[in-house]
Amino acid sequence: MGDRGAIRNITTDNLTVGSLFRAAFDHMADNYAHCASRLSPERAWDRVVLSGGLARNVPYLRERIASRFACPLRLHGTEEETLQGLLVLAAETRG
Repeated sequence: MGDRGAIRNITTDNLTVGSLFRAAFDHMADNYAHCASRLSPERAWDRVVLSGGLARNVPYLRERIASRFACPLRLHGTEEETLQGLLVLAAETRG
């Protein structure tokens, strides 16, 4: 969201890789929730499906997203979303 970023409130006590990534994941979850509410202001969703390597490999990100949406979430069933999408497109064009 936006075209600029910043890292603020850094001290020698809190600048760690973990704190930096936690803040980035928190911000990502906020952005996902903000975009979802722009698409559906009435919050018409009742579940969330996540895909991609970050969602699959970073439990903290999944937890943050779940807390923002307050509904069940699940991971997409395949690790190869791009290839699966191409397969679906190929099947549709042959049909």
